[in-house]
Order: sequence, then structure tokens, then C-alpha cells
Amino acid sequence: MAVYLSLGKDKQGNFHHIDDQKSGRGTLFCPFCDCPLIAAKGRVKAAHFRHDGETCNESLNEIPQIPAWHHFHLNYPLEIIDALKDGYQADSKSPNVFQHWKSGLHRFPRAAKEELFSRDDWTDNLTFTDTARTILGSLPLLGFSQWMRNTLQMRVHTLREAIDQGTKHRAWLEIEAHRQQAILKASLYLFEYQLADKTVIHKVGRTARAPEQRLKKTVLGL
Repeated sequence: MAVYLSLGKDKQGNFHHIDDQKSGRGTLFCPFCDCPLIAAKGRVKAAHFRHDGETCNESLNEIPQIPAWHHFHLNYPLEIIDALKDGYQADSKSPNVFQHWKSGLHRFPRAAKEELFSRDDWTDNLTFTDTARTILGSLPLLGFSQWMRNTLQMRVHTLREAIDQGTKHRAWLEIEAHRQQAILKASLYLFEYQLADKTVIHKVGRTARAPEQRLKKTVLGL
């Protein structure tokens, strides 16, 4: 599957997504090789930037998704997700792994067990970690917020180590910083609309604008 560059960089060092650009030559450059970029927005291929010259190899690598932001399976294979859900009971007030299901733990690789389960020193019971509860959707909002911030910080730390070791281009850290800033500056909203026929519609999303401004635009859209 072809990978297309979706972010360009201006002379001030700011990143811009292809969705916000007009088709054709602009003022943006490749974040990896500084080659001028051309916005390609046709009907066949996904919108992307192409180099106005030779395409650098680094730009052919896919920009990695951010687990728990773009998806909640956290890069685990589907069989692990299904096995994790098998051992969870949503109506329980405790995050414990139930005794009758512990035999199902053999389905988890060692690394997955270490990340998804912990042992209570007092009761010797296995409990789901915050990472597991994120996958299961059972972590309270404040707990998820802290987990997400810790995860984002770890991603930056890992990238910095890779750059120091010479295995990653510095632009990957700049791209990560840009995406994380967009996440942390955005507001999460839940809107409820009641239509003229008494139908109720809910919309969940995020916005960099004031929620009130976003609400006005969505109402116009309806």
C-alpha cells in the first residue's frame, strides 16, 4: 500500500496538513529534506504532498497513529483484544480479573501480560492495568486523561532516544510535537440536538475553537 506525505512545513517551522491546502505549488517544504512541495488533490489518489524534485526516502514512511487517540486497540492484534474482553465483566465494580477466567491468560504473550495485568500485593488477585482498562473503555475520564498524558510523554522520550542514537530523523520528533500540541489544545465536546420532529441526535468530537463556536457551526450544518 502506497504511503503519502500529509504534512508540510513552512519557513517558520509550522506544520500544515494537506487537507488545509489548495491544489498545486505552495510555500511548504518537506519536513525531512526541505524540498518544495506540491499539493496533489485529485480524484483517484488520496490528497497528499509530492516533492517538486526527487522524493526523499524518509517521506515514504507512514506517519504512525497515536494509540488511544486514533484507535483504542493500542496496536494489539484482534485476538488479544477479544481475549481481554472475555475476561472482563462490565457490571463489576472491581477491575479484578475473575478467577474463572484466569485460565485464559495463556493466550497472552509475556509482554502483553506485563502491560495489561498487575498483581495486588495484598490479595494476590490479578487486576487490569490502566492500559487494559483503556482498551476496555472502563477507565474513568480523569484516569484516562492522566494515562494519555503519560503515554504522550513516553512517545516523545522514545523518539528523543532514537534520534540521539541516530536511528530516527529529527523531523519525526517535530511532527510528533505538532500532533501532540493539537491534541492537548483541543476541547472534547458532546452536543445533544432535538429536532423539530422530537428526534434526538448526539455528536461527539474535538475542536480547537471555543465549543460555543463549534456548536453554532454544527447547528447550521443540521
